[in-house]
Amino acid sequence: MNRRDGEKLLMGIALDGNFAMPGDPGFPLGQAFEKPSDRGQADVMRGYISQLRQEVTIRLLDRLWEQGREMEGPSKWWMGFVKRRFMGKSL
Repeated sequence: MNRRDGEKLLMGIALDGNFAMPGDPGFPLGQAFEKPSDRGQADVMRGYISQLRQEVTIRLLDRLWEQGREMEGPSKWWMGFVKRRFMGKSL
């Protein structure tokens, strides 16, 4: 997998608007955020979470494929975390 393929895959996941929101049963940080009280708050929160997902994707790609190593493949040091679980999730 090269950087372009990884970018397409991760951005597709980040831009998918079908993700759990606070108050939904599948939201992983349910106790940290209050459920939105109305539709307007839910839309604003969805926008913030979507922006966060996109930014994390961009920064993750920069870490996985360091500058000048795009053709060599992802960094073996960062790919070592693929097998680890965090908050019950794995890559």
